[in-house]
Amino acid sequence: MRIRSVVAAIALSTLALAGMSAQVRAATIVQAINFGPLGANASTPLSFLTFNSALGTLNSVTITLDTTLSARVLVNNLTAGSLTWTSATGSINTTATGPAGTSTATALAIVDNTGGTLGPGGSYTGGFIEDTDDDTANVAPADFAAYIGDGFTSYDITVASGPFGVTGNGDDGLLYGGNANVTGTVTVTYDYTAAAVPEPGTLALLAPALLMGGVVVARRRRSA
Repeated sequence: MRIRSVVAAIALSTLALAGMSAQVRAATIVQAINFGPLGANASTPLSFLTFNSALGTLNSVTITLDTTLSARVLVNNLTAGSLTWTSATGSINTTATGPAGTSTATALAIVDNTGGTLGPGGSYTGGFIEDTDDDTANVAPADFAAYIGDGFTSYDITVASGPFGVTGNGDDGLLYGGNANVTGTVTVTYDYTAAAVPEPGTLALLAPALLMGGVVVARRRRSA
């Protein structure tokens, strides 16, 4: 009976030590998916994996939208006389919307300052110009459930572009237009507290303690 008590005491003491020395670690999981080229008034769904709840406690979820616009302007003179323009600006908005309505948005714009005079019926087609923008949104804790699963199921984040609008500075009678496409990346970041695990030092102490208990039992049996 005494031997069993000694072994039990050693085991309980060691487990208590392991519990006290358990590490609580902060960890991060990052998923990034590229999209595009996406034209004006278009959308595309991107599929992301849920956070595996077995890994620990989810502390935050962020959605980051990085975008690059490649666009050019068109200027047309539809009148019977010569008209002059000085600049034209093309702009487009892009959004990334995930579960529970969490959304990020970027505003992209290019400016063509070529300018010039267009004769009757004349037109100008500019070269492609780029602009970049990014935005990050934090998912509200109340909406975490939409992003949590077993790590194998997925959810969609939809990237959508708005209309490409062009405005210009010049004589009345000029018609401004253009074309554009957006490329980019949507990144989902899970920050979480990993489930506690014993430190290596604790495991090193655990082995001798259990071995000692085994020796005591072995000696008791030989004495018997």
